[in-house]
Amino acid sequence: MKESIEARIGRYLAGEMDEQEKAGFQNELATNPALETAYLGYQRIWQMKPNAPADQWDQELAWVNFEKKNFAAPSPLKAKRSVAYWAIAASLVILSGATFYFLTLPTAKTYLYADAGSSAIELPDGSKVHLNKGSGIVVFPFTRKGRHVELSGEAFFEVNSDTQRPFTIDCGHTITEVVGTSFDLRQVKDEVLLFVNSGKVIFRSGDNSQTALALTAGEAAYFENDKLKMVANPSPNTLAWKTKELQLKDLSLPDAIRDVSTYFGVIITVENKDLNACGKIHSTLPFKDPQVRTILDVIARSFNALVVEKDGKYTIKGGSCN
Repeated sequence: MKESIEARIGRYLAGEMDEQEKAGFQNELATNPALETAYLGYQRIWQMKPNAPADQWDQELAWVNFEKKNFAAPSPLKAKRSVAYWAIAASLVILSGATFYFLTLPTAKTYLYADAGSSAIELPDGSKVHLNKGSGIVVFPFTRKGRHVELSGEAFFEVNSDTQRPFTIDCGHTITEVVGTSFDLRQVKDEVLLFVNSGKVIFRSGDNSQTALALTAGEAAYFENDKLKMVANPSPNTLAWKTKELQLKDLSLPDAIRDVSTYFGVIITVENKDLNACGKIHSTLPFKDPQVRTILDVIARSFNALVVEKDGKYTIKGGSCN
């Protein structure tokens, strides 16, 4: 029995063709205007259709599975769309008309920091997302079985609890799965950092379901070079971008410089490398709505050093451990 055009397009978009068949289909697309027209229409349906969530996501059961090193549960992002969907989609297009179908199908919404600013984005389920500067989020239509978004940059999530509808975030090459919790997720180039503020979170590789971690409040992990690693001592300034508060108490000089540099987005150099081996900074009070020069002066005084600024870059000169 000859395969229908809809089924062929569906298998191509689902990645179910081998390389030879894929190449043949692509060549036919380039020479067959009718096939190309049909493909573009179904491609749009495919892109607009929400990812199919798992039937049910039990947080406690998932936690047990992690403790047993059992990561067999499929990720919502990796669930395959069945070819049967294409038969249904084709019927809808034929019966109702492609234009009507496209107009009535729920679409994803994109939010950028430039639009949201310091205001929290409220999602359809009441959850809130706080975007950091230069960040954006795509919110796909929530269903009765799942909630899914895609993040670029950094955001703090306050997810309302719903055990029947897991909340998943696609960020970089990672997937974060929660039911109800608050956490910070940040992507910098190929690295993704997760800090859990409250509740429980499952943090996994988007490409390898066997690579996963389970985290609780106060814990952090990062994903880099296809590996997940726990952060032994998360910085107290992980959420400084949101709270507008920086702390130096019990930080080493390298850690303090890292946090201040990240917060203000400036380059800070320590001229005397011996200072990096000195003890902790003893400034006990947090800095609310801090100024970069104020904080650097405090750090420098802790090591009898000076701060020099040139062309927007800062250098800590001289100093000693005593």
